[in-house]
Amino acid sequence: MAMNAAVLVLSFGLGLIVLDTSVRTESRLRASDGFWRTLAFERVESEWYKSIERMFHGAELVVTGRMTEVRNSRTYGTAADAAVVRLAVIDVRIEHAYKGSLDGAESIQLEVTLPAGASASWLDSNIDTSPAIFFLRSKGTEARSLGWSEALAAVEDRYFRLVSSQGLIRLIDGVAYPPIDAEDAFLIAVTGRSLEFVERQMTSAE
Repeated sequence: MAMNAAVLVLSFGLGLIVLDTSVRTESRLRASDGFWRTLAFERVESEWYKSIERMFHGAELVVTGRMTEVRNSRTYGTAADAAVVRLAVIDVRIEHAYKGSLDGAESIQLEVTLPAGASASWLDSNIDTSPAIFFLRSKGTEARSLGWSEALAAVEDRYFRLVSSQGLIRLIDGVAYPPIDAEDAFLIAVTGRSLEFVERQMTSAE
């Protein structure tokens, strides 16, 4: 009887631990959703992919990292203009590089457009600190491909962008989640899978 009672207590305790872990994961996922939903506005895509393998191949830099800070960057236009473009920079601390050269850098600057009503200070206060896999393109490389002067392109070298709104796989408590409002089957398929699963999808492109 004592043995059965001990097993029952242990099972109950393990059940509480699993439940507590699940609640924490759901809370972190909601917080992550809130952060990225604020930026889920870039729907005019310059590139689009049909698999993780193709996205890996198309990206210039692929890393796992954590966002550490959001701050205001550049502004194009004035309040008198019909359209003002406001940019913010997200500092991403690199944990692992799968593709591309970092030249010894431990972090990169991800530049994003701020939609109307959003602020860098709010994003910084609500920053998603869970790791994520970022599929990136250098803005400097892009500027040179468009024929910009070397002086202007050199300014852009400090910034990266996501290859598209597809280019982010979130890792919350070791479990993969696609970008906000993902509609592509290959991204939805990573939901609930392990980092190793996503890595296999990427490395099959090599």
